[in-house]
Amino acid sequence: MKFKRFQFLGLLFLISCSIVDIDESIPNVENIGRNISSNYIINSENNESNSPKINSNVEKKEIMKDSESQNTINTVDNNEKLKQKLDRNESLIESNINTTRQLKEEDNPVTIVELFLNKSGEEKIKEKYGLTNFIGSDNSNASYNEHALRVLDGFMDTNADGIISEEEKNIFKGKNPGIKLVRRNHVGFDIMNTYGILSMSYSLVYHNINFNYLYPYSKYLDKIYNDKTYLNDYLTKRLLNKNYVYNERLLISAIGNQNLSNLETKYFSNDLSNKYQIMSPEMQALSRSESLLVKNSFRRDHNLIKKFNKYMSTIYIDSESNYYSGSFTRKDYHTQALLLRSFTVGESGLLDIEDKRYYPDSGSSYSTPRIARLAYDIKEKYPFLTYQQVKQVILGTANHDISGYLDDNVGWGNANREKALKGPSDFNAGLIDEMKYFKGNYDKIFDENGNRYFYVNIKNGKEYTFENDIVSGLKGDGNNKESKIIKIIAKKYSYDNTSREYQYRIPKVLESEKLFYSNVAQAGLRKDGEGKLILTGKQEYTAPSQVLNGTLVLKNDSKSDYTIAKKGTLVVENRTNDESEIKLKNIYTDGKLKIDSTKTSIDKLHGTHTSDVEFSGKEINIKEFRTTGEYTIRVKENEQLNLNIEKFEEEYSDFLNNLSNPFLKPVVINKDKIVSIKFVDNINEEFKKLGEITDEKILKDLPSYDVNKKKFFDEYIDNTNVSIGGTNVLMKPMSSSLRTLLLSSNSSEVKNIFTDNYASIVGNIIKNEIDNKYNRTNIILNNLEKGNRLYFDTYVRTNILNDEKFSPFVDKNYGAIIGYSRKLLNGNVLNLYGIYQYGNVEFKNSGSNKTKSINNLYNVGINISKKIFDIFAFDFDKNIGYSKSDVYNDTSDINKKTNILQSLSINPSIKLSMELKINSIKSILKPYVGYSFNYILIWGKKDNEAKENESFINRLRDIGITSAYNNNLEAGVEIDSKINDRISIQNRLVVDYNSLDEIKLNQKLAEKLHKTVGKGLNKISANYNLGVKLKVMDSLNVIGKANINSKLNVGLNLGIDFNF
Repeated sequence: MKFKRFQFLGLLFLISCSIVDIDESIPNVENIGRNISSNYIINSENNESNSPKINSNVEKKEIMKDSESQNTINTVDNNEKLKQKLDRNESLIESNINTTRQLKEEDNPVTIVELFLNKSGEEKIKEKYGLTNFIGSDNSNASYNEHALRVLDGFMDTNADGIISEEEKNIFKGKNPGIKLVRRNHVGFDIMNTYGILSMSYSLVYHNINFNYLYPYSKYLDKIYNDKTYLNDYLTKRLLNKNYVYNERLLISAIGNQNLSNLETKYFSNDLSNKYQIMSPEMQALSRSESLLVKNSFRRDHNLIKKFNKYMSTIYIDSESNYYSGSFTRKDYHTQALLLRSFTVGESGLLDIEDKRYYPDSGSSYSTPRIARLAYDIKEKYPFLTYQQVKQVILGTANHDISGYLDDNVGWGNANREKALKGPSDFNAGLIDEMKYFKGNYDKIFDENGNRYFYVNIKNGKEYTFENDIVSGLKGDGNNKESKIIKIIAKKYSYDNTSREYQYRIPKVLESEKLFYSNVAQAGLRKDGEGKLILTGKQEYTAPSQVLNGTLVLKNDSKSDYTIAKKGTLVVENRTNDESEIKLKNIYTDGKLKIDSTKTSIDKLHGTHTSDVEFSGKEINIKEFRTTGEYTIRVKENEQLNLNIEKFEEEYSDFLNNLSNPFLKPVVINKDKIVSIKFVDNINEEFKKLGEITDEKILKDLPSYDVNKKKFFDEYIDNTNVSIGGTNVLMKPMSSSLRTLLLSSNSSEVKNIFTDNYASIVGNIIKNEIDNKYNRTNIILNNLEKGNRLYFDTYVRTNILNDEKFSPFVDKNYGAIIGYSRKLLNGNVLNLYGIYQYGNVEFKNSGSNKTKSINNLYNVGINISKKIFDIFAFDFDKNIGYSKSDVYNDTSDINKKTNILQSLSINPSIKLSMELKINSIKSILKPYVGYSFNYILIWGKKDNEAKENESFINRLRDIGITSAYNNNLEAGVEIDSKINDRISIQNRLVVDYNSLDEIKLNQKLAEKLHKTVGKGLNKISANYNLGVKLKVMDSLNVIGKANINSKLNVGLNLGIDFNF
């Protein structure tokens, strides 16, 4: 039955009995018991013990007795299901390694590691900050005596203003905070056996003199090999020691500043990149699991550098549109995260100096201790968090890049100290997933269905609050397949005498980064322990959450489903001085649920026979309520409770046997479970070479691999690989006919096989169709002065910029449009037109690949324009285009035609415009919006004049039939201003959106279809058009126009129209 509302008014309770006054329109207590449920309790807040209690008449069954002995619930052991989520070299095992933890929950040691620490610097630190724990200081390297002090300045400067206040200076004086400073190479210090937070203000930045790691003969690191190097300071000890199984370290290190090599190049990174970039996704995740790299990144409006602002470049913009820089001049290039972005965070490295005429002190050496201090303060406030969870809080609360993706320069963005000290704001599935590599975490962060959880265990008697709104995952698309190519001046080996320019491809999302994004995976909250956790922010994630033990308090909306275990309690109540409605999704309870907010909405509420549900507050709306247990309706004195249940179902004992809700599944946390990656002893026998890999999922993440041409970039190929015609290439398994052709061909031809030029030519044809839309708009928006009009227009266009993802080219086009317009009897205007365009596209590839194409485009169309109320105009346009492109792609003779590309396009469009006269300035304002659909069919053939034995490319390649479509949206405004009787000026601004940003062209290679990806259309662009109309005589006008768009495509038009 459906019950729309139950009103309980003025409940008055007397000593030893209960009298209930109920509005006459509401059923009496007896009817409530019969019609709704026989297992409810009506209590007064003032006299709970004397309230009548009606127990359930439902037979109470025990639910899986084994769970009674368990301390907490967790998922049923279901390893087979979960193992499916592991990568190829991962295994889920029960570790029998008998090691003990080195730290207790309340321990919070910090070790600040310096390469040089001398006695002079030690004395200054003692005097300024009162710290006394130093290890390994000596009298050497006196020139570095200020570095340790400035590092401590960064650690103490909690507001990052660069100035140490008295409060900041004295915070630890007279205390024993567990902070020590050590010299890295002191004989008595073992960095590998140091636990807690480690802050390391030193780094290696020789990334671009070790590019041999990216050559096809280099090893692909998909297993653990104990390679002891200096870089191990920065990565988890799990890479070195099988017996290190607990997460008891957080390694915070400087990413570096200037390039330490003598090569000047804009792009370079930390030396960790050398091996990280050739690791498998699971190895990358394990390597970074206990690490944070810190980039010097500061707001451009920071007080210390405002007067230098105009000389700086912006390195990233955060989601709040704040601008950040990392150096004081545009040409002062600094270390970028690049592929290390997944464990990089930004922080200001600015420190004030006495002489304000000069730049302040700056560097990642001073950024790093600020992040270490933030980690320390988070751990102090929330001691139950693991070090990995402290890292998750820092990265999740950072000011992310405005794009929603990890930034290639600053990673997760600049740390937000204020937000981080309020607890997590992102239950990030990818960061949580990294916890599986440490003992005892697996059953805490996963359930049997593979759902991930941010797990917290709060001790009895303790209470903590998370204050932030909490999401799960970054906003970008975790399935994004895009990549960009940067150019790096580098050496193959550090000892090489010469350097060269290398192409270095950076995918938008690495395989190991996918889980960071919300559209790929989300995580919920798992509350354990007998203590209390309060959530005051909105819970924006949709992944399920669980209350295993103790109390969880919700004080805001939540999109998560909640499961309450038998020992768990969920309380819903308002924040202080806030009576807003709290909106919840689904709640499944085996334990206690207390709804005590002013107004609460719940989609589903299901309870078992052990559940205890209490309703209070003022208004509760439930779409579906099912229970076999008891529930309490508690009404505060002098208040009323509106309980609205759309669907109520009382469940009986057989319900328990059939229901599959998650709260019926008890769980045990196995504290020995751990995900392990295979350890190997022999690097030569156990690892594949990069050149032996055929899996595109792996290859697409390698910076030296060209995803368009399906081979390594030429500069990474040498004589260690198979040589074909003098060129070294890597190819997937091929047919015998293709192999024969390759082995008989010269090197320049081989380079041409997988070019993206053909696909980019097709994309350019579609771009020309879009560009010609502007020519048609010129006609449509020009007023028809008499009953008929003939017009003729000519134009030239070219591009200045290129897309760095694809082969660069210069596109020159010359065209003419001729048409006729007629005003019809009903007031509509008919436009007929034809377009011819000649184009010359010349590619500027490096090496011998100098493809060009000669394009001829023909277009005919019809346009009907209908006036509405003399203000609005509705235009329908349909045109058909045909193009023929002669492609010259022969490496021996650039003037020899090799292929002919042809296309047929259909381009319908609609446009709605207004015409507003502004007489005061003699102008007409014409805003408009439009939509165009472009469908194009492409096919090709070999040139008939080319002999089969003359061109290897011609024998090998043919173009398969390909179709593509584009959706174009535009919004524009034109102002026609009359200067005098003969001259008027036209200004037009248009913003376009196109859906087709890549062209995937079917090419036949030795009769096998193969897709190549080329340049499509710009997703978003703006176009500005300036025109002058000169009336030569009564019926004849000369019109000239110039246009430029945001991608620096430029064009000129010159035409006439004759009205009669």
